[in-house]
Amino acid sequence: MFFVSVGMLFDPSILARQPFQVLAVVAVILLGKSLAAFAIVLLFRQLMGTALTVAAGLAQIGEFSFILTGLGVSQGVLPEEGRGLILAGALLSITLNPLLFRLTDFIEDRLRMRRGRGPARREQGPTGPPRAPGT
Repeated sequence: MFFVSVGMLFDPSILARQPFQVLAVVAVILLGKSLAAFAIVLLFRQLMGTALTVAAGLAQIGEFSFILTGLGVSQGVLPEEGRGLILAGALLSITLNPLLFRLTDFIEDRLRMRRGRGPARREQGPTGPPRAPGT
């Protein structure tokens, strides 16, 4: 019900009227948040794969942004046009998020190649039944 109500607020004509502003909002959401999350995770000395997964997971905005947007409009701090841009950015970032998860392995391999290391070694599942200890 929540997403139906959000979809009813969205005016798709904003994509035609202000395509560059919508792209800028999406870029801030996808790139800005992702790069900040990636850097923070690396600062905590975690693995690059973990940093990429966290960055992809945070490369969207959701429910809380709609609450803040509604509050901003009701208080007169945010114009209606801003609500449209935020809704468009949120819907596009939510839509594109699975693609970012699919790209994490590719991005990790590219970053490793730049550093002169080989492709990431991914853990494979067990290929047979579990062995008894000592065998």
